[in-house]
Amino acid sequence: MWIGVLACASALSAKEWKGAVPGETKRVEVIEKFGKPTREFSKSGKLSDGLNYKNERRVKGTKESNFYFDKNGILFRIDVFPAQDIDRKKVEESYGKGFQERVTPSGHPFLLYAKDGLAVFFDKDGKKVLSVTFTVPASSPAQEIDP
Repeated sequence: MWIGVLACASALSAKEWKGAVPGETKRVEVIEKFGKPTREFSKSGKLSDGLNYKNERRVKGTKESNFYFDKNGILFRIDVFPAQDIDRKKVEESYGKGFQERVTPSGHPFLLYAKDGLAVFFDKDGKKVLSVTFTVPASSPAQEIDP
């Protein structure tokens, strides 16, 4: 299962996903690892420079994944949409119980692992994972991942 392949991280180290580490991995390294993306995008705004993998170019175990880069081409966020059903129990087994429970403005519950830069978003009933976001860890508990 893809959710269980993550390496353990120290208090302020980003969780990696399939070898891509927010705050460390370069854009060229993502392309070398995952191949040519379905789409490259570059517009204005923080979440507008990146790579999208879906359909025949999707990363194994996903429906879709998006990699976002800063102006220096360093990865700062990964959004993963898993292909298989993952429930809350599996999330807690993989990442532990060191999370804060939150709700998005649209009413979707999520678990925020701020010190790891990880957020796990569920469907509205809180039973099935819709997406997982990997970012550079928060420097303080007040800093949040914007869903």
